[in-house]
Amino acid sequence: MTCNIFYTSKKHKNYAEEIAKKLGSRTFNMIVDNEKPYLEVNDLGLSFFHPKARAKKSFIIDFNSGSMSWRLKRADHEKLIKKALGKSEQPQKILDCTAGLLQDSLLFLSLGHEVTAVEQSNILFNLLEDGIKRSKENEIFSRLTLVNANACS
Repeated sequence: MTCNIFYTSKKHKNYAEEIAKKLGSRTFNMIVDNEKPYLEVNDLGLSFFHPKARAKKSFIIDFNSGSMSWRLKRADHEKLIKKALGKSEQPQKILDCTAGLLQDSLLFLSLGHEVTAVEQSNILFNLLEDGIKRSKENEIFSRLTLVNANACS
């Protein structure tokens, strides 16, 4: 899916154009058609809005608060993940073929492992990149390689 990218002020124009180039989209400095899905760049970061979604607010990835932040902080309690990785004291290299919102990858990263996460959706990939860029957990994300591709090809 390709969608337009809107930016709310001139300071966001370059970032919006950078994303538009990667996605093959067009940029606008105001929302001109909210009947179709779109991406928006504003002071909070990059967000996605779909008019047919139940939620009336835009979707933004934020690793600094909410459930993602909570999940990072409780990684030591994830017994099943630890059990699956074995008792090795050495960090493991893990391939996450369905990155999604990075929920599984975040657990592995917070336990000290290196993760390559593959996400096929161009829109979700860009939302993830933006969320990582704004994250205060830079040390954790230094062990993440995010790839925009089909994991099966």
